[in-house]
Amino acid sequence: MTRALLLAAILCSPSGTWAQMKAAAPVVEPSVAVPAMGGPASVPLLAPAVPSSSLPTPTLPTLKMPAVAEPAQGTARAKAHALPAAAIPGAAAAATAQPAPPGLAPVPALDGSVPAAQAAVAAGRAAPEQGGGLDASLRALERLFDGKRDEAAEGNSVVPEGERRRIAGGLRARFDAQLDAMEALAPRDKALLEVVRAEGRALLGEIETLMARGEIDPRADIRSSPDDKAPAVQGRELRVGVYPVAADPFQWAHLLIGLRAMAAFRLDKVVYVLAGDDPRKPSMTPVSFRHPMGQAVLDQFAPLFEYSAIAVGTTYDGETNIFQMLALNKRQRMKAFYLVGGDHYRLKDKNGGDDTLPKIEKRLKDAASGHDPVNHRVEAAFIAREGMDAHVPTSVEVHFLPNMSFDASSTLVRDGQHALMPHSAYDYVLKRSPGLYGIGAKED
Repeated sequence: MTRALLLAAILCSPSGTWAQMKAAAPVVEPSVAVPAMGGPASVPLLAPAVPSSSLPTPTLPTLKMPAVAEPAQGTARAKAHALPAAAIPGAAAAATAQPAPPGLAPVPALDGSVPAAQAAVAAGRAAPEQGGGLDASLRALERLFDGKRDEAAEGNSVVPEGERRRIAGGLRARFDAQLDAMEALAPRDKALLEVVRAEGRALLGEIETLMARGEIDPRADIRSSPDDKAPAVQGRELRVGVYPVAADPFQWAHLLIGLRAMAAFRLDKVVYVLAGDDPRKPSMTPVSFRHPMGQAVLDQFAPLFEYSAIAVGTTYDGETNIFQMLALNKRQRMKAFYLVGGDHYRLKDKNGGDDTLPKIEKRLKDAASGHDPVNHRVEAAFIAREGMDAHVPTSVEVHFLPNMSFDASSTLVRDGQHALMPHSAYDYVLKRSPGLYGIGAKED
């Protein structure tokens, strides 16, 4: 009844009051656009796609390793996490020789149809809800004002200009240094790396603007791993992306998706939950090597990105781990966005078991999942892929992010397409386990 009276009061208010409210409302526009494909909305990307014909076959010459910029003194850094002792049988076991790298595959052009149910939810907008009436109108009104922060409000966090410039400048410098180093190693892949550079710079600019407005604050501290100390509770609801990845190894699509999510959903930060060892996947690089290598990459994006060791010693799926992380932050109000590939946008997986949305629905109803129903909200954001279902019925708030304009996967890196790696991962392997992923081979 209270919500009904609220809407009635708004609708019946003098035109001046209603006009003031509309003027104060945030403009709902996509932060990123969606490429033409079988996922949500076909519109141009921030960075242009690279035509297949423009990408020559790469060579990876043996060159002196270029220096990569380290965070300057006083620059925000990622939290240090130590792996549990039981998870470190010895890093030497991780070094497994891989075949010499083949040439970089051409980037395929993307095309496809746009499912009608997804076209309206492209680039971070929520999926339309079923039904209508007063409740639907109120939910739409709530979403319109969701996340709009009053800079004078108690608990709001605006990054001071000097600190904001230091954070943004350090991020841009480290991002460019990663790409410069890989361009020196693989100059024939410059066109591909420049696509990464153009989109990354644009997204970093959007994120800096959100900091300046006080809409996000990447300095927000949360417990992302069991060994973290409990931080002080923030006086506002934090918006956090949770992205489960194997990171075997990290590749640029992983990182650009994190930046896209921050810009599209106004996230304070993105937590990458790196998978633990899984006996069902014996070929996966062990935690003892894979996690420190992943941390070396995420350090370059601190404080936007954060590493989580919550999956170490478990074979839990990502839908379980997001609730494990919420359990570490019971007193903190938080909206968590679960970032996952579009191949999980379905009710049942290939084996007939529940996929992402039914899993989240059940855990939200289960008090034993570890979250606090009062302080925590969970939504899902799917990375668009070809072959996605047109519509999946669910009570979970659903969003979509566009896929990459270039072909990228950890499998391609393992097959020798090293230009897709951040330099920090390449350098980590070269210095500690030459031969892994074919890095350090004579042809490299």
